[in-house]
Amino acid sequence: MKQNLDDRKIVKEYREIARQIVKKEDLYQNMDQEELIKQTKIWRSKFDSQEMTLRDRINSFALVREAAKRVVGLEAVIVQLIGALVLGDGKIAEMKTGEGKTLVSLFVMYIEVIRGNRVHLVTANEYLARRDREEIGQVLEYLGISVALNTAGLDKEQKKAIYTADVIYGTTSEFGFDYLRDNMVRVYEDKVQTGLDFVLIDEADSILIDEARTPLLISDRKEEDLTLYFKANELVETMLKDDYEIDEHKRLVWLNDAGIEKAERFWQVDSLYSAENQPLLRITMLLLRAYFLMQKDKDYVVLEEEVLIVDPHTGRALPGRRFNDGLHQAIEAKEGVDVHEESRTLATITVQNYFRMYQKISGMTGTAKTEEEEFRQIYGLDVVVIPTNLRVNREDMPDDVFYTKKRKKAVQLSMKFRGAMLKDNRH
Repeated sequence: MKQNLDDRKIVKEYREIARQIVKKEDLYQNMDQEELIKQTKIWRSKFDSQEMTLRDRINSFALVREAAKRVVGLEAVIVQLIGALVLGDGKIAEMKTGEGKTLVSLFVMYIEVIRGNRVHLVTANEYLARRDREEIGQVLEYLGISVALNTAGLDKEQKKAIYTADVIYGTTSEFGFDYLRDNMVRVYEDKVQTGLDFVLIDEADSILIDEARTPLLISDRKEEDLTLYFKANELVETMLKDDYEIDEHKRLVWLNDAGIEKAERFWQVDSLYSAENQPLLRITMLLLRAYFLMQKDKDYVVLEEEVLIVDPHTGRALPGRRFNDGLHQAIEAKEGVDVHEESRTLATITVQNYFRMYQKISGMTGTAKTEEEEFRQIYGLDVVVIPTNLRVNREDMPDDVFYTKKRKKAVQLSMKFRGAMLKDNRH
């Protein structure tokens, strides 16, 4: 893990503060749990109305360090304290795997709670959230701070209880869906989230960059008579060229007078365009689009009795993706496969936009420097590379990219032969 000049300068400043924290290790050794909880209460009351000084920060870190040593038997080293200071200043801390990022999170969560903020810690999956809540959460509880785990499948009252906690562990999707559900309630009292104060994100590059454009959405099934698609299919199969017109450039198709008369006779209505017949008109037009604008094996394919969209850029089928507004159902009717109900989006937000609503955000990961510019432009976050506690002798080489498998195999055989030669020479 290489540091640039700016990182070394920043880390040097934080290192001095970290050393002062370690020097305070005797300050709380003789205090029992009740005294530590009392100190936490004093700070929560104090910093609710005034800013925390550097001295306060050092003392609070020293207290947490003592609690962690008692409860989980872990004593934070200098580089872990540096990482915690970086997170506390609203930055991304890049720390190698195995350097103890989970313990690092403890310090910044404690600081934010005594400042009066509710803390959301986001992990990559529910297993990690549960594990970290059990391991690190017990240290926070030892200091009188309430901790909860946000999981799926809970009712409204259980969710409300969770969001009263000072620190809440959970996944991106669960926090995001709670936000979406809150924006769908009819009365304010049904909301469960209590504000978006501070979020600390584990594996920040994966969640904030890789998954950033992934939409979280809540949908339901649109209730409609699916047999109408098959009936409309029978109508469109009888259509002649004189019944419709096409603008291929604008990808439009519409009925002319002859087509309208044919459709009205088929549906047995006086006027296809009257208000009460709008559902029939809509489905008729969808089948026209399916037949005359959507091409099989170009816009979509049929695999194992299922209609799949084709990505226009890559030419690959996209399982799980569907055309919207009834077009997919129309194509299914055209191809003679089962017509599935259409999903209707009720609420949606991207991961990126959700996290940008928090008042303060920081994160930790093993790989962040390569995405530093994106972190800065999208979230206003700087990345600081934290040195390892012990020197790493392994040298990470750049990736090798091969144009063909044949070339890759040839290089591998060459390396294997070279390794064998070196081994023989040593003997």
